[in-house]
Amino acid sequence: MEDMSPNLTMSPSNQDSSHHKLLEYYLSTASYYISYIGIAVALFAMGCIISIKDFSDKDKHMSKSVVIGIAFQSVFQPLIGYGLAVILHLDVNEAMAMIILACCPVSPFCAVFVYYGEGVVIVGLSLAMFSTALSAGLIPFWFSVLSRTWTREYIVIGPPSDIGLAELEIFIPTALGLLYKRVHGKKKARLMAKVCSNAFWVAVIISPILNGIAYPQDFVADWHVWTGAFVLPLSGFFCGLLLSLYFNLPFQVCSAISLAVGTPNWFIAKSLATRFFSEDEETLHGVFALLSIISITLPIEGFIWSIMFRSIQEFFMELSPKCCCNDADDDDDDDDFAIIEMDDAASPPPVEIKVSHHFDIDETEA
Repeated sequence: MEDMSPNLTMSPSNQDSSHHKLLEYYLSTASYYISYIGIAVALFAMGCIISIKDFSDKDKHMSKSVVIGIAFQSVFQPLIGYGLAVILHLDVNEAMAMIILACCPVSPFCAVFVYYGEGVVIVGLSLAMFSTALSAGLIPFWFSVLSRTWTREYIVIGPPSDIGLAELEIFIPTALGLLYKRVHGKKKARLMAKVCSNAFWVAVIISPILNGIAYPQDFVADWHVWTGAFVLPLSGFFCGLLLSLYFNLPFQVCSAISLAVGTPNWFIAKSLATRFFSEDEETLHGVFALLSIISITLPIEGFIWSIMFRSIQEFFMELSPKCCCNDADDDDDDDDFAIIEMDDAASPPPVEIKVSHHFDIDETEA
């Protein structure tokens, strides 16, 4: 009699598929945690080199630089992304990825680029925080307006809970870095900043490698997509620098604005793509291609521009010293002076007291 019971054993092909999915899960999970731990450690490093006084320092031009950076990132950057999608003839999925990326706020990783370029770090951090808060309204507005050229099927909204979590991910590590600097002093804080800033490279190198092993198909795209991933940050760096120089800001502030507006937060872009396009695997793959590629190209471009800004700064210093501001701690000289004063007070120079005998009176004559 033929056995009609169901076969409960898995075929080799099903076993391979399950093992592959399990590997994808572990690799993507590891990539996720490495990315966010790297962000936290890098922002802790940036907190170790800034000061509360930077917000009120006139040399930093905080209010003017934040307004210029937010205006460019909120208005011009989405239009640049839209123009690239049209010029490069991207398809529907690739165009949606370009628009989402161009609408995303400034990445907190820009502060590391500003640090390497010897710019004003507090400007980059401020632009990341303000643009993240504004993205709750800007992302759905610009996506609904710009994506109509290709499709009206999708709606992308930045959930307030995700935006609030992104703000905390910036604020808490930076505040802990400030606290470390206050407790342990500037010298230890600067050393800690140099060490912890390397967490940025751990995150941006290991995370794409793990994603490439788990999802190699996400990195397979046409040359138009690779070109768009390269040109979008480049346009932000270049246009941000020209706009800042137009408003006569110090070069260190200009470099901070340039590096900030040219560094969109690709982590938020990936999160939005996963949330709103996961139902269609083909659409998700088309959107993820650009976002995965830019996770490789953007850190390389940002580092090159930061080193270039450091070289250009020397030229501006020779041209006009007023073009640059001092981003070092303002109270360093005061601390050195205070130490000298205490040393002088503790060990005053010896003073010789001479007694004159011109008015001595002879006792016999008296």
